[in-house]
Amino acid sequence: MLKYIIAVTNSALPLMLVLGVFFVLYAHRMGPGVRKALWGGFWLGAAASVVLVLLKKNTGFVVREYYNLAVLLPTLAVEAAMTVLLWLPKKNPLSGTARAAFGIVSFLALALWVGFTLPDILFFPFDFAVGMDTIFNTRCASKVIGYALGILLVLLAHFATASIFRQLTRRAVTYLFQAVLLVFAARQLLTVLQIVVGRNLVERTAFRVRVVIDGLNHAEWFLFVLMTVCAVCAVVVYLRNRYARPEAPNPALVRKLRAVARSHRRWCAVLAVVFVTATLSVTVGAAYENQAVVLEPPLEVAVRDGKILLPLPMIDDGKLHRFRHEAPDGTEIRYIVIKKNETAFGVGLDACDICGPSGYYERNDQVICILCDVVMNKSTIGFPGGCNPVPLAFRVEDGHMHISVEDLERDLWRFKE
Repeated sequence: MLKYIIAVTNSALPLMLVLGVFFVLYAHRMGPGVRKALWGGFWLGAAASVVLVLLKKNTGFVVREYYNLAVLLPTLAVEAAMTVLLWLPKKNPLSGTARAAFGIVSFLALALWVGFTLPDILFFPFDFAVGMDTIFNTRCASKVIGYALGILLVLLAHFATASIFRQLTRRAVTYLFQAVLLVFAARQLLTVLQIVVGRNLVERTAFRVRVVIDGLNHAEWFLFVLMTVCAVCAVVVYLRNRYARPEAPNPALVRKLRAVARSHRRWCAVLAVVFVTATLSVTVGAAYENQAVVLEPPLEVAVRDGKILLPLPMIDDGKLHRFRHEAPDGTEIRYIVIKKNETAFGVGLDACDICGPSGYYERNDQVICILCDVVMNKSTIGFPGGCNPVPLAFRVEDGHMHISVEDLERDLWRFKE
């Protein structure tokens, strides 16, 4: 559950905060009730996201990093154009050419923002049932609940932010949107640099690598800055409505104004709860989720006539057993053995085609991939595909499991650093 709350928060909360401010600014610049450009941009970005997810899941045609690069480069250009249009002209609402230009830029910005962020949200549900025989179990339900709570969290943040910024002046909203847009664009620029350096599209210098590493190690600070800006505004709005003394021609209107002030304070409280939850999720929660798995060292078994012989009483308890073999060049090759049922064993390398030699461990009678935390279906261990261990040939004879050293060393390359 916690994993998906963290994932959705990290992926969607920055955009939801930016949109909360942007929609208020858009109403100032274009006039209230004019949302055609926004809806058009949203649906274009959503359509592009759905197409990407379908292609990524069903073909090998799409490389996500190149898609991200193709989206982020025009995004940065559109955000630069939006910055210019924020200040020239200053008239509100806009009219004529300036109005058309701002509408086009807003359309493109929303399409690109959604097209970059929404795919991550759509990809998460595909992992819910990985390693499970059926989706009707508590583990899958826990993932679904965590995902739903994450979606609820970011939506509440969006609506609360929009409600709070509506209480500020047009000038204040313009300055604050410019601030959050700069932070948002800085995070996008880091992603672009990560892609072009990682893919060797530009020269990989020590300085560029250090900038990417330091930026990624502190990526959560971009979110914290966005939340801080919104939180300060929430405090201002809360205090303004907390100590306001409404005056009106009659008591009924005074009560109405007081009710409106209470509503504004409640949205501030909602945002506070969301920010506290989000902060705990991406700090304490992430630290808990990402804590290193402590494993016992794998056992080395002597080689006899080119074979490794594992006594069946050693491996027939249904638990995951980890072994190692040292190749002639000193490389450690790890392999795992688990009894799946009364008649079958699952045997494979402590590595897979997707996650490499990160390996597996046992948790609550389940086999888990260390890198991606995917739960293995025990019945499929020993068969290729997905995040399953790379299969390793064996035979059971004379009370022992026989594994060929030649078969092990054939995959030596998987364990080389």
